[in-house]
Amino acid sequence: MSARAVAAFAICLLAADALAEPARRPAPEELLSGAAFVRPETRALQDDSFANPGLIWVERGAALWQTADGDTGMSCADCHGDAEAAMKGAV
Repeated sequence: MSARAVAAFAICLLAADALAEPARRPAPEELLSGAAFVRPETRALQDDSFANPGLIWVERGAALWQTADGDTGMSCADCHGDAEAAMKGAV
């Protein structure tokens, strides 16, 4: 395909995008977490703090928060305190 054909194709795509209706942004009450779409047995596994394999990483993160490291020999907790309070709302 020639450079001219590629450029023409790109212009057509841009024009089509410009003419298309803007995407409708869902209202906050329409937004659902992925958890709303999982099977009941998967949700039960996620709710079980002993059986949920993802909680291994939560425990690892909690341990790392308390672990002193680096040149200063300080942990995250040394400056930021309790992780649950310090990281509330962080994404």
